[in-house]
Amino acid sequence: MKHQFNKKLPESSDDGRTIAYHLNYLMPEKISFARELRGLTKKALAQKIGVSPSAITQFESHVKPNINTFKKLVETLELPFAFFSSKIKSLSAPAIDEFHYRARASVSQMMKYKSRRYAEVVVGIYKFLEEFGIEFPTENVTPLQDSFRDGMPISHVANMVRTSWGLKKLPIKDLFPLLERNGIFIILLDQEFNDIEACATWFGDRPYIMLAYKKFENSSSRIHFDLSHELGHLFLHDESFLETEKEPQAHEFASSFLLPEETYIKDSPRKWNLGSFIDVKERWHVSIQAALRRSRDLGIISDASYRWGMIDLSKKGYRLHEPREFPLGQPTLLAKAFDLIKAEITLEEFAKSVFLHPHELEQILLMQKVPLDTIKIMKKNKEGDDTHANIVKFRKSK
Repeated sequence: MKHQFNKKLPESSDDGRTIAYHLNYLMPEKISFARELRGLTKKALAQKIGVSPSAITQFESHVKPNINTFKKLVETLELPFAFFSSKIKSLSAPAIDEFHYRARASVSQMMKYKSRRYAEVVVGIYKFLEEFGIEFPTENVTPLQDSFRDGMPISHVANMVRTSWGLKKLPIKDLFPLLERNGIFIILLDQEFNDIEACATWFGDRPYIMLAYKKFENSSSRIHFDLSHELGHLFLHDESFLETEKEPQAHEFASSFLLPEETYIKDSPRKWNLGSFIDVKERWHVSIQAALRRSRDLGIISDASYRWGMIDLSKKGYRLHEPREFPLGQPTLLAKAFDLIKAEITLEEFAKSVFLHPHELEQILLMQKVPLDTIKIMKKNKEGDDTHANIVKFRKSK
C-alpha cells in the first residue's frame, strides 16, 4: 500500500495574497529574524532601505512600516512576503548563550546570530518533513543523561555512552551515521561560518550539532574530534556552565569517547615516534595530535616526549595539515528524507511551505548534502523510486 502524505500547505504561503495583506498581518519578530539571517545590523538594514536605525527598531517592535517601505524591506531581506506574516509553530529556539560555540575569539556576535538563524531555517525544514510524514530516529541523549550520577567522572560518562550505543571499546570509523542513528541532527555550515568551527544546542527536544564542514572537509580527523567535542556539550552542559568549565570538559569527553583508556592504552606508543602515531591515527580515526595528547594525559608518554612530538609536528608543517587523513562520510538524514518525498512534492511547494524562495532552498539543501539529482526531480516533479532508507521512514496513514 502506498503511504499517504499530508500535502496541505500553510495558508499564508499563498502567493496570490496582496502585499497589503502581508503587511496587515506582519509579525515584527520576523523582521528581526530575517535581518539576523542576512547578517545585518539595524544600521546596515536602515541604510539599505533608506530609513533611520530607530525606524528599524520600531518595525521590530510592533510599529508597521508604510507599504512602500515594507516592500523595500522584504526585497532587501530576500524572503517571500509570506515569511513575514506566517504564524509558524514555536520551535523553542535556544537563546544565543545556549549555543555551545567552539569558535575563534575573533568571531563577531552578529555572525553567531546569523548562524543561529540559519540553523533555525534548517530546523524548519526538518520540522516540515516530520509534518509531511517522515519519521526520524528518536534522540538517545536524554535517556542516558537520566542515568548519570552526580560527580561521575567524564571518562565514565563517555564509556556509558559508548556502551549504550553499542560501540564497546572499538575504534569509531565514522561519527556521522552514529550520531544520526541516535537522533542527533547535523547542520553543515558554509565557509562564511568558518570561524565558528562547530557548536551544539537543542531546538525543543531535539539535539543539533552545527559544523563548519567546508573548513575541515580535507581534515577528517579534525571533524571527528569536533563532532565528539560537541557531543560532549550535549551530554554534559547547559547554559549554567561557565565557558572556562565547558571547553576542557568537552575536550576530555571527546578524548575519552574516541580513545577509551582500556583498549587505547594497549595501542599507544610509549614515546614520540611519528610513524607509530600515524599507525594509531589510521586505526583509531583520530588526529596525531589528539592521540599524542591522550597518551600524555593517560601517563603513557612523558611531558617531555609530548612536547618534542608537538615541536616535531610543527617543524614538518603537520599542526594544520596532518598526513594520512582517512575517508569520512557525511550526514545523510536529509538526503534520505528528500529521496522519499521527491516524487510527492515539488521544490516550489516545499519552499512555500518553509517560507523560502526556491533558489535559496536549493542552495541550503545542497549544503546539507541532498543530491542535486534529487533536487532536479523535485523541480520536474517526476516519479521517484520507492526505496526506503533504513533510518528514516514514512508514517502509515491511519
